[in-house]
Amino acid sequence: MSTEASKDPSHVIGGYKSTLSNPQTSEKAKDQAEAMLEKLEGDQATGTESKDSSHVVGGLKSAITNPNNSLEAKGNAIEKLQDMGAEGTEAESKNPGNVAGGLKAAINNPNVSDGAKENAKEKLDTL
Repeated sequence: MSTEASKDPSHVIGGYKSTLSNPQTSEKAKDQAEAMLEKLEGDQATGTESKDSSHVVGGLKSAITNPNNSLEAKGNAIEKLQDMGAEGTEAESKNPGNVAGGLKAAINNPNVSDGAKENAKEKLDTL
């Protein structure tokens, strides 16, 4: 048996619309369906349906690093992350030990260019 939370909102809306258009449905049922439709459609329009915030943050971070996204799209994603107060939107929120470890790994990695190694050394010195 499915629960209310597991139902697809578009299917629920479709069911209420069917109720409204069914000539055999009572006026009371139509009134209830209309009230629920207004609530559900309003929730979808305002984006208040439940979303896992960690998934939203992950998607926005992916949008920022995706080379196929425009600068405008990346800027929008950064703004939304900052509005959400998401961690990881600025360098200060990163674990300094992990950052230092990553920089040291880059310095010692034979596949990293000399210029990138110098850049990593400079960043490591400023930590």
